[in-house]
Amino acid sequence: RGETNVQSYSYDRMVVVTGVRPTSRFMRIWAQRPQGWRLFAMIDTAIVTGTTPPFSVPTTDQAPDCDNPCRTIPFNPATPAQTEMLATFKRLKMDEWHPNPDDWAPYVLDDVYYVTSAAALSKADRVNRLAQQKQTGAASVPGDPVQFMRIVEFGQSAVMFARHAPFRGGKPYDSIRVWAFRDGKWRFANSQQTTIDAAAPVAAVQPRP
Repeated sequence: RGETNVQSYSYDRMVVVTGVRPTSRFMRIWAQRPQGWRLFAMIDTAIVTGTTPPFSVPTTDQAPDCDNPCRTIPFNPATPAQTEMLATFKRLKMDEWHPNPDDWAPYVLDDVYYVTSAAALSKADRVNRLAQQKQTGAASVPGDPVQFMRIVEFGQSAVMFARHAPFRGGKPYDSIRVWAFRDGKWRFANSQQTTIDAAAPVAAVQPRP
């Protein structure tokens, strides 16, 4: 069906399949249930070139703050695993805001890919970018605030659904993030996001006075 670069990733009771079509990238998440393997979630992201930078860009704004998602997120974890994932997610966002590749990398699996409309980025891509930002000392645009979050666990794997409002304004987007419990802690495993074309644009985050 014209699908290329098809990859599969196994995370305990979950398998993630990713790939590329002529105009989009896709991710399908399969979960093992008592009745057998079932398709649990899927997301498609249109490939757009030349409109959105693949990385968080430096900013000249006056000390932009990152409250949501670096410190607070509108989600109440229901299990110890969800509590740990939420704390790790905040930590990763803090490490992206104030670039800290050495602290960021241990919480991300080596085969992770971040898929946006602009690019599909590997862990190495993100680490190299964070290292460059740290070396230059340039401030980064804070992470996009979370409007909604839900986490569903499957043994030692989990799926995090979230809706984000762009920090600098624009149409919100949905993201699906996969987590896996490895070597005694929850780690970020895969991520894909897609803009909600039918949604109304949201205003940029206003700096604190």
